[in-house]
Amino acid sequence: MATTTKVRPKVDKVIIGKKMPLNNEDIHLIEESRKEKEALPENERLARFDNIIHRSGWCGFANGGQVDYILNTNPRKTYNVTVNIDWRRGIENGFFTETHVVPAGGKVMLGCTQTNNIPVTKYHRRVVGEV
Repeated sequence: MATTTKVRPKVDKVIIGKKMPLNNEDIHLIEESRKEKEALPENERLARFDNIIHRSGWCGFANGGQVDYILNTNPRKTYNVTVNIDWRRGIENGFFTETHVVPAGGKVMLGCTQTNNIPVTKYHRRVVGEV
């Protein structure tokens, strides 16, 4: 008697940390962010990052999380972007830092705001530097 074994499909490409195509929502958000930045006084404009974190789509346990992306609002400059990630799981918490290369006018996937297992780990990401 033959036995059948289910094999999990292999993921050919890891998409976290990789460049993603922009959609219409991303393009609109980038345009609005640029307009908002241009309206600021020069000292505030210089202190503001060109890269922003945008959430879109659903993921994680019971689709309770959203996918975080970095959007580079500068169409002429590629950045090394430093992101701080605070995490919380029950009474445990902590943080870590990641660096991503974000192409000019581009988008990079960071990951879901929560895990798909129990206990759920929740993540809060913020841009803290760009070079």
